[in-house]
Amino acid sequence: MIKEDVGYFQIDECWGQRVNIWAAGQRTSVDVDEDTLDDVRIEIKPDEAVMREVVLQFHVPQGSPEVQGGVRIGMKPEWLDIQNGQARYEIPVPGKFKYSISYSEGKRPVGYWFEEIRPMDIPAGDGPFVIDVPVYPAGAIYGRILHPDGNLAKDARASLVVARKPEMIGNRFNIYDALQGSGLLEGKFNASPLPLGGEYVIVAHSQNSFMATEAIRLDQANPITKRDIQLAEGTRLSGQLLDIDGTPARYDVKLHVSISVGNHSWGATAQKIRPDVDGCFSFDNINPNIPGKYSIHASVGPGYRPARHEVEDVKQFAVIRLEKGLRATGIVLDEATGWPIPGVRVRAHFVEQINGRVESELLEADSSTNHRGEFVFSNMAKRSYQLIFSGVRIADSRTSYRLFGGQKEPVIVRVRIPEKSDLKARKPADG
Repeated sequence: MIKEDVGYFQIDECWGQRVNIWAAGQRTSVDVDEDTLDDVRIEIKPDEAVMREVVLQFHVPQGSPEVQGGVRIGMKPEWLDIQNGQARYEIPVPGKFKYSISYSEGKRPVGYWFEEIRPMDIPAGDGPFVIDVPVYPAGAIYGRILHPDGNLAKDARASLVVARKPEMIGNRFNIYDALQGSGLLEGKFNASPLPLGGEYVIVAHSQNSFMATEAIRLDQANPITKRDIQLAEGTRLSGQLLDIDGTPARYDVKLHVSISVGNHSWGATAQKIRPDVDGCFSFDNINPNIPGKYSIHASVGPGYRPARHEVEDVKQFAVIRLEKGLRATGIVLDEATGWPIPGVRVRAHFVEQINGRVESELLEADSSTNHRGEFVFSNMAKRSYQLIFSGVRIADSRTSYRLFGGQKEPVIVRVRIPEKSDLKARKPADG
């Protein structure tokens, strides 16, 4: 929206994600967990803007060779070559500048890793603006992904999991694109640069088949490691989906895998399938020996509880019976006018430690609030949930709105609409 010749934007529901924002050929990257989000600015400079050269000076340990390869300029999708320990780039000033490792093929720094920075202000001034960039020795893990018969698994994918972060690395440790970028080509992978002192796991997967390496430590004595990953001859996981009344159900089901390494975990979901007329389904080529667990999820609509079945034994027939959800309602009102607010997205969150295990659940309301500000959950269990609202703010920050599955009285929620929000309170119709 435009206010006083300034364009404003709002992006909702960015939970623990890195968001890339593009506008008029410019790009900025925001970490929603760490960066300040109140005033993200993208300034579009006129052609006559004053330019200033920014120089990245890469400092290697004494006696070490200079950095080679490339660096990505975060405000635009551009890559710079690193030459003689430097990378140079001109920007309009005053302005913002950001850099990070480029994982594009042929542009990765060789033998080193450096930490990316948040967008920093570059003032106008005479002469280059020099940014000192400390670098850390880094290595690589490379190899092939093979089918059980030994042939290259050209359709396979691979992911990088950090089992143990190097001690000298700060909080902004974003290296997962070291493999997810262009690190996989027809069954061959190359994860680099990976800082020395860390422990890393490569997860290979093709359709329903998953395989993980052991935790691989990279250090000065072992900076580069080759690991071929051979997918296992798997087994078939079969089951049946039943409706609330015990009759066969044909809602889509999907297989999810979660692999634990150190204090970290990695998960993926295979392609969903539709049960047959008897509610039966099967997932082929399942590896029963992964360092993790499988679960089966069913995609069901309003009126049902979320269906999730933990697989204890992949060879055991899984019977999943859907459950009826409990209903609970509420109304969202504007604090300033007392009017209802249509279009508010509402979710309900439950988290509790039960028998030493953390159980959590995040539910969506059946739809956004209607023209009377009403929302309905028909998928709740008999428990208390904390409500989460998108695009509005709770009028009293000390208040936490909760909803109990099955309660009859609606919860009345009073909120404030931020100035830049597209949501509007709606005056009730007369009578």
